[in-house]
Amino acid sequence: MDDVPSAYLIKPFSRTNLLEQLHYLRLIKDRKPSLLANNKRLITIVTLMVLRMQQKIDHIKTHLAKQFHLPAEQIEKLMPSFIATLQTHMQNLEKAVAADNPQTIGEVGHTIKGAFLNLGLNDCAATALHIEQRGKAGDRSANYKQLFEKLHDTLLPITE
Repeated sequence: MDDVPSAYLIKPFSRTNLLEQLHYLRLIKDRKPSLLANNKRLITIVTLMVLRMQQKIDHIKTHLAKQFHLPAEQIEKLMPSFIATLQTHMQNLEKAVAADNPQTIGEVGHTIKGAFLNLGLNDCAATALHIEQRGKAGDRSANYKQLFEKLHDTLLPITE
């Protein structure tokens, strides 16, 4: 435990990396509190990312409770499935974008739009709608890769 954690986190941030950093910081706090004084930037970055992750998850849980009248216990049980489904849809979109087939991109955009709406992720749904419409119109000029990356970055706090 003599090592001092790096003042930087690799970008893009992943949920796993953040949790590992938090665990490491907790160990340092317990064993060598003086080391934390030199790593305020790392602590700030990790704290902000964890808050962002928790805010997204809380938003989804609140939406599910209001929209579908689900009890908290059921939401807790379903969250891993919802996140896994989002990851699968994002992988499908990434493959469709890589294949450069606007029609397929539009179909996948439609599917993922529904998933976003079910989870109350309206900002993501708006982007997915744009992907759907452009793809189904056969638009090859749309920057699907950039739109995918926008969705990916928005979802990072909950899907990684």
